[in-house]
Amino acid sequence: MKCFLTGLILLIFSGAFSQHQVGHFNTTYQDPIRGNRNIETEVYHPATTAGENMPMTLGQFPVIVFGHGFVMVWGAYPNLWEEFVHNGWEFSLSNEIYSDLKGNIYETIGVPPHYEIVYPEDRTDFYNSFYSGNEFRDIGIDKIVTWHNTVYK
Repeated sequence: MKCFLTGLILLIFSGAFSQHQVGHFNTTYQDPIRGNRNIETEVYHPATTAGENMPMTLGQFPVIVFGHGFVMVWGAYPNLWEEFVHNGWEFSLSNEIYSDLKGNIYETIGVPPHYEIVYPEDRTDFYNSFYSGNEFRDIGIDKIVTWHNTVYK
């Protein structure tokens, strides 16, 4: 029991003493499956000194490749990379700008704040509104696409 408690205490406090500094660099990977498109990637890693383009701390570290949502930009997640890197993980996420098949980029256009989308207030009706037969539909997304196609032809 004494060994177990000693081990538990060491395990708990080892994280407090093994905090790594956060290093960062940007790199670009090519995706050969999708026509060699470039994927700009932000990489955060345990570093000898915090900052841009700092050397990585010696050792082997587990890697997280994080795919952020299409609405949030990569810079919205410092709470994640700081937590993981300080505790000995490498954290990578794309800085990709998404476009449709015609090359339109929606990240800079957005939807005007006055554009109202009304969903059913009843919880069951709300969930059921996403399905039409066997298809998933979102009335909000449909309305935004229709609006966009009339404004930006």
